[in-house]
Amino acid sequence: MRLIAICAAGLLLFANVPVQAATERPFPLVSVTGEGTISAVPDIALVSAGIVSEGKTSREAAEANAKAMTAVIAAAKQAGIAEKDIGTSRYNVSPVYASGSSNRENSPRITGYRAQNMVQLKVRDIAKVGDIIDAVTGAGANNIQGVGFEVSNADTLLDKARLAAFADAKRKAELYAKEAKAQLGRVIVIAEQGTELPRPMMARAAPGSYSGSAPATPVAPGEEQIKVQLNVSFELSQ
Repeated sequence: MRLIAICAAGLLLFANVPVQAATERPFPLVSVTGEGTISAVPDIALVSAGIVSEGKTSREAAEANAKAMTAVIAAAKQAGIAEKDIGTSRYNVSPVYASGSSNRENSPRITGYRAQNMVQLKVRDIAKVGDIIDAVTGAGANNIQGVGFEVSNADTLLDKARLAAFADAKRKAELYAKEAKAQLGRVIVIAEQGTELPRPMMARAAPGSYSGSAPATPVAPGEEQIKVQLNVSFELSQ
């Protein structure tokens, strides 16, 4: 009986613990959302240029394409693009079918083959983008997919946007605390809700015939924005 009484007393003691914790009054909080935006002008351009060649056989199309692309890459290097900044982005050889030649009884008739080779050129001097486009099209590039722009120091700018977002959250919290006649205390929670980094913006650039005296193809990088959104909770004290 004594052992049972001791065990029962112990259960009652521990049973009171969550009840006491539940009755404790939580400290007041103010939770706000802060946003930070940093604007930047892109300093890197990505030019997507290529060659489309056709031939009676797949080998003929591929060989013609390889010869033409060799000239395009050489022109890009001569225009100032480093070898490390030239990379193949797409390559394929596919059959060309005669128009309207397919029916239920017969398979489509192959009339030849088409080879496509695309390279991406990273231009680290925005001012030279137009000259690069003119150089590669002048060397034979007949497929310009577009021009994209990037910001090289995006990580550094993203951290600045984070700081701006926190400052915005703190400013709002101080405003609410003042209105509630309370003092802003320590930070309880910081939750990053989302970031928005610049994505490559593709601008079409149609190839054509260029002469040495013709003006360079005009290309404008515009301005990019890096955004961060934070949820921050501050403790309030009277």
